[in-house]
Amino acid sequence: MFERFTQQSRRVVVLAQEESRMLRHNHIGSEHLLLGMLHEDGGTATDVLASAGITIEAARSLVGELAGPGDKLPSGHIPFTQRAKKILELSLREALEQAKSYIGTEHILLALMRDADGMGARVLERLAGPLPALRRQVLEAAEAAAPGPAAARGAEHELWAADWRHAQGFAREGNFPPPPVASFRHLLAPIDRRLAGIERRLGLADDQEAAPGFRGLLISVHGRLTAIERHLGISVDRGPGEEGPEKGEEGPEQEAE
Repeated sequence: MFERFTQQSRRVVVLAQEESRMLRHNHIGSEHLLLGMLHEDGGTATDVLASAGITIEAARSLVGELAGPGDKLPSGHIPFTQRAKKILELSLREALEQAKSYIGTEHILLALMRDADGMGARVLERLAGPLPALRRQVLEAAEAAAPGPAAARGAEHELWAADWRHAQGFAREGNFPPPPVASFRHLLAPIDRRLAGIERRLGLADDQEAAPGFRGLLISVHGRLTAIERHLGISVDRGPGEEGPEKGEEGPEQEAE
């Protein structure tokens, strides 16, 4: 999920940790995410909060009043609360509901306001008034700041590429005992269908069905992977024996029925 965060959204998460440490808290909660958004220089969320008259000084003071200072300065990693984790997960839902391929600061702010009982939302309501009105402001600002079609396509392309590199790395790091060929066939069939869906999304689909049998399915998956990598401009260094199957090539095992 974090690969979809914009640079500003990622800085918000880092700044939330700094705000928590500054208050001597031993956790990162929704209130610290709010302070991180106010601390961040720029971004849709920061602009909306500023237009609502919310300053980081006022929010930090109110957080200190509601939560109180911690006993000592925390060292090392500061964990997220379950509430903060849920807000970050909901930010993806907010982005998807707006048909965005990225998660911006506005989506984190919208997710934070969903959790009306959280301290972050309570601080917002104390400083800016009713949350529904503020939510409308965020949605309007997000719509006005949305990138044009060309920029949106470019951003989506980068996300596809990032997701693909992540999937490649995950696959290469795996070390699983090989199941029988028949089991591979059952695994490859849904993968082939999903890759066909990605090809259609990228405008690469040729509606070609995989040839019967395990070898045909393997060739189909390899062909789709190669086409997607070529389209995304991803260069994959293949080791010996990783060139992929050729049509008519005999496999080391016969397909089990």
